[in-house]
Amino acid sequence: MNKTVIVGAGPGGIAAAVAAAEKGSQVTLIDENPGLGGQVWRQNLGKVKDKNAKKWIDRLFKQNIKFLPSTRVLGSNSTSLDCSNPEHAHFNIDYDSLILATGAKELFLPFPRWTLPNVIGCGGAQALVKSGLDVRDKRIVVSGSGPLLLAVAYFLKKQGAVIAGIFEQASSSSLNNFARKIAFSHPGKILQGIKYRLGLAGVSWKKGWWVKKASGSEILESLTVTNGQKEQQIDCDYLACGFGLVPNIELPIMLGCQLDGEFVKVDERQMTSKQNIYAIGELTGIGGLDKALLEGEIAALALNDIGINHLMSRKDKELKFTEDLKEAFQLRDEVKHLAIPDTIFCRCEDVLYKDICDLPNQRDAKLKTRCGMGACQGKICSTMGRELFGWELNKVSYPISSVTIDSLME
Repeated sequence: MNKTVIVGAGPGGIAAAVAAAEKGSQVTLIDENPGLGGQVWRQNLGKVKDKNAKKWIDRLFKQNIKFLPSTRVLGSNSTSLDCSNPEHAHFNIDYDSLILATGAKELFLPFPRWTLPNVIGCGGAQALVKSGLDVRDKRIVVSGSGPLLLAVAYFLKKQGAVIAGIFEQASSSSLNNFARKIAFSHPGKILQGIKYRLGLAGVSWKKGWWVKKASGSEILESLTVTNGQKEQQIDCDYLACGFGLVPNIELPIMLGCQLDGEFVKVDERQMTSKQNIYAIGELTGIGGLDKALLEGEIAALALNDIGINHLMSRKDKELKFTEDLKEAFQLRDEVKHLAIPDTIFCRCEDVLYKDICDLPNQRDAKLKTRCGMGACQGKICSTMGRELFGWELNKVSYPISSVTIDSLME
């Protein structure tokens, strides 16, 4: 029996776990969150509301799948994962096959006062509200780039927030071209977008606009938004801001998986350059829910030596969508040059933009300023550095997730 371990219990990880278990694998599913679903299907205080999520989670519960919640992967080699969780402290999990479904994180770009309290990521805002944050009657601006903006604004409005504006840096023509490209291949996504827009009736949605700076004495009080020619000031309580997604590739790098740009390189079976290690979902390209579910199924079938030819036409369609999405929401130069000299770049160590903007790589930035040595271990500032300065990826060090010293000693 193939001993399969899956890291990441979002939609892709769940689909992989279900398909692998149904085909006879012994499956262990790991996630650092306390519940199933990842960011996309994150449960509202334990309640599964999404019908598609409920269908997959019900299938998962029918299988003999071992789920390890609140479990962080600290490191790995070709046969085992080094993990930690509150119940078992420090332990190892052996595997025959490994499926990486570690998802993505939001890309932040620095602008003046972006570190003020109540300036948060789009996905972060959604997660906080699902975890209990009350936003009723709070004025919230949603800004940045990508389809997530409308989805988050729609969600926040349903929770009682007052959406003070949606500002998408991509142009109207770019979004219109994207809609035309996917109208026939992905009509469901068009209908979903229409649903969001109708639910946001009366809310200003400006294309080709972005946040220039945040203002407030101790907490966010207002924002200045611009289209490069005109400016507007907006009073608000929160800013939900994100410039798309970047993959969580620390674990694949530690395992020695070959990259293709910033993504993990895989073959048609989702296998990486390392034998019996597979990557799915946002790790192989930012493509959303349908791509993650499909790639999870492909990887599970492939590791059990079951044919996948019947899924290849769907995969081609999802890969085309991924490319169209990337093209439509390509970041404009203006949003990459919003920081001024005294803007904080590394918020963990309070490193200023002026102290790192002329440095050739992240290693020099770390040695000269402590940039990337804080609590997030460079997960935020390293992605900003790659986007703004072309910094190459640093070597990943153990542990790849934060952990207490005493848990490592147990």
